[in-house]
Amino acid sequence: MRLTSSEMFNVSQTLDDHRNPVASRGLKPAARGGRSLLRPQQFLAPGRLLASGRFLGHGGLPSPERRRRPAVALMLVLITTVTAAILATAFLSSQGTAIGIATNVRDYTKARYVAESGLDFALAYVAQNTTWRADRPNGTWVTSMAFGEGTFTIVGEDGLDTDGNGTIAVPAEGDGDLSDDAADLMTLTVTGTVGSTTHVARAVITPVASTGSLLFV
Repeated sequence: MRLTSSEMFNVSQTLDDHRNPVASRGLKPAARGGRSLLRPQQFLAPGRLLASGRFLGHGGLPSPERRRRPAVALMLVLITTVTAAILATAFLSSQGTAIGIATNVRDYTKARYVAESGLDFALAYVAQNTTWRADRPNGTWVTSMAFGEGTFTIVGEDGLDTDGNGTIAVPAEGDGDLSDDAADLMTLTVTGTVGSTTHVARAVITPVASTGSLLFV
């Protein structure tokens, strides 16, 4: 059986298609590592999903939406990190402030106890000594006496602080002499100190003429 020239060409073309299907379809194999690999985008139209999960946009490239996703994720991570850092800083700052306030309250309470104890000491001294006016001067009686975790200072002054400014003015509020008149009022001021915290306790001693005793106010 003899074949015509056109039939022989068709047979030759069929054999070539079986040997090299890539070339017969007009595709260019991509050489990599000595092997011929087909580029997936050559088989897929733009906008189709590859087997690897990548989405191809126009021109066979990843879509803009797909390219923007890593940037959005990175931005969210940065925002979360900055927010966490701000919250941690605020928490530590508030803890430091709370500790400082608690320390001040503790020291003030201790200073108050020290001052009130010093005042009790001074009142007991006056009550038990009938010559206290002659024995003690007008002014400071005790300076920085240690007591507990702090110290106290006692000041005895003739007169009364009528304007409430913390001092007794002479001669408007007192005469500055404890021993000249047993009927004069006397103000005891005790300052308790713990660390850098102070508390002031004050009492006024009023003589009772009918009994000769003292009234502590």
